[in-house]
Amino acid sequence: MILDTSSMDHAVVQPRSTRRLILLSVAGAVILLLGVFLFPSIRRWMRAEKAIDATSLRFASVERGDLLRDVSVQGRVVASLHPTLFSPGQGIVSLRTRAGSQVRTGDRAGWAHASELTDAAGKKAQDENVLQPKFRVMPLPVSAPGAHGEIYFEANVNTDGDVTDVKLITNTTGSEALANQNAAALRSAKFYPIIQKNTRKPFKYYRKVTY
Repeated sequence: MILDTSSMDHAVVQPRSTRRLILLSVAGAVILLLGVFLFPSIRRWMRAEKAIDATSLRFASVERGDLLRDVSVQGRVVASLHPTLFSPGQGIVSLRTRAGSQVRTGDRAGWAHASELTDAAGKKAQDENVLQPKFRVMPLPVSAPGAHGEIYFEANVNTDGDVTDVKLITNTTGSEALANQNAAALRSAKFYPIIQKNTRKPFKYYRKVTY
């Protein structure tokens, strides 16, 4: 009596496909080799930045210094027929250009005659007059009717106006005594002190006596 078919059944083992395994192995090896060789290029490509054409770049040396800017300006004189000019100082201002005429930088559109400049010129002339030696006591004249020629002296004057030294430069009269008399007369003279910048100054005085 047969109860079931278990005694006749047996497991069938499916044979493995060796060809498929070989193909998968080869494909994997190829992919691995490609990855090894291409990995550096892929890595550089992933890290690459944006490239710029070298012809569009400009290079120059930078030095530290002051910033200089040049400004060119052109203007037009716009004024009435009788313009009025105002100055912070007293003086006379004259306009040399006509109303509406074009002027450029450096053109002389007018001139000013300031009283400060006039006063300064007058003060300078006054100072020059002050610096001129003036006698307080004139040297006594030395008469010599028969003498002919010139005697030229150089005198040193101190801050009080006193003559400290007399030097003979030239004597064409031929008389030494006459030169000595004129030198003694110059030593006895007195001068007004010369004051410059509120300070008394010594000076030299040159005197020529003609016979």
